[in-house]
Amino acid sequence: MSKLQTFFANHRTFLLLFACILGVYSISFSERLSSYSYWMENSESYVVDHVTAMSGPDSYYWLKMARELDKGTLGKGQREPLKGYPDTVPLEYES
Repeated sequence: MSKLQTFFANHRTFLLLFACILGVYSISFSERLSSYSYWMENSESYVVDHVTAMSGPDSYYWLKMARELDKGTLGKGQREPLKGYPDTVPLEYES
């Protein structure tokens, strides 16, 4: 604990570290916001047959699970359907 106190004993070091963290957070937030704004303006390019295009390989699997959770059919017959997910929840893929 004393090492941490001596590290922050110089207030300039603390302020510089805080400013760097705040700067990185601000840049990240602005990039995400601009990506979201672009996506909202061009949403017709990312939606096909009322399904949003996803970039991750397992995104569609998670969307399917969310639909089943909304319908109440996720994990039928299990005491707690989401406990131990994804390994213990057998789901059948639609073809």
